[in-house]
Amino acid sequence: MNYESVRVAFLLTVQDQESWMFADPVDTRKYPDYTTLVNQPMHLKEVSRRAQSLDKSKDPRRAKVLFDLVVLVFQNAMVYNPPYSRVHQTSLRLLLTFVSIATHGPPGRRAPPPALTARDHEAARSLVLLGSQ
Repeated sequence: MNYESVRVAFLLTVQDQESWMFADPVDTRKYPDYTTLVNQPMHLKEVSRRAQSLDKSKDPRRAKVLFDLVVLVFQNAMVYNPPYSRVHQTSLRLLLTFVSIATHGPPGRRAPPPALTARDHEAARSLVLLGSQ
């Protein structure tokens, strides 16, 4: 995984029509227990701001830093929202799409991905569980 692949995956993720749900910080006045359940809040505008700094950096870890920030956004949403909620389901879909593009490249540069399996969903849930510890 290289920085350009992760950057393209991030840009495609924020272009998704439902990414607006994750664009801004969670309003803790509306959801006062959010910071009790989520240790490190993150949103896509903050990821974008940090990505601009990473773009100028020569740090060899920058791909992992950007990757981890994007994953954190969706992990947080999945930790806080129940599995049946629209936010949880959307975050799972965006997380799986982001990880696929970051690791395999964008559509058109590779064969179409196979349909998501129960194993794929379990792998995504494992990422969430690791992030919530």
